Amino acid sequence: MFKPTIEGILVARGAEYAAVCRGLKKSGVKGVEVIPIPMGVAALSRYLQEVELSSKSMLLLGLSGSINPEYGLGNIVIYEECYYQDKSGELLKKDCKGNLKTMIEAKLSTSVVKGLTCDRLINTAVAKAQNRRLTGADVVDMESWVIIENFPSVAIVRVISDNYEQSLPDLNSTLDNQGNLNPFSLALKMSQQPLASLELIRSSLKALGVLEKITTELFLE
Repeated sequence: MFKPTIEGILVARGAEYAAVCRGLKKSGVKGVEVIPIPMGVAALSRYLQEVELSSKSMLLLGLSGSINPEYGLGNIVIYEECYYQDKSGELLKKDCKGNLKTMIEAKLSTSVVKGLTCDRLINTAVAKAQNRRLTGADVVDMESWVIIENFPSVAIVRVISDNYEQSLPDLNSTLDNQGNLNPFSLALKMSQQPLASLELIRSSLKALGVLEKITTELFLE
């Protein structure tokens, strides 16, 4: 059981947070704090400067996109390392270390991957392929690098919500500077690309179901 080693669960606000809370409730575990965090490198960095999170051992749960054709919708992955390209263009790397990661690997027996954190949502198949070639990473998200930088012991578990070849609606303009999706802007953007939006909804719902299930599995004895 992971309760003694996890001081907090970090998860993006909104649907991902709700899925993790449902999964944790089903496990019956009490006393584990689930902390909703903003999306995006800049918003998350500001958030962590403004709040006091004293926890030293954190589990980051959430969704990610595939940039490697070997990993597809609904796959569960554990990060072994994470990349981030800074403003100068330098590609930085940090490893995920600690007993928590080792324990979760043993519990889940799933794929261990290289993650990439980006400042923007990567929404086209072309952009996914480019990021794969440039970094060698397997999956992409918008938060993991910041969390690894700020906590000495971090385990990252994500569920893939869109395939390598899947192009998504460009939702970057719907994300405000607080790391929240604006519902009105989101609805407008999705109405402009109805087929891609329907596919995104379908794949996201499947991935959220897996995220809920894996949260329960992690905390069951």
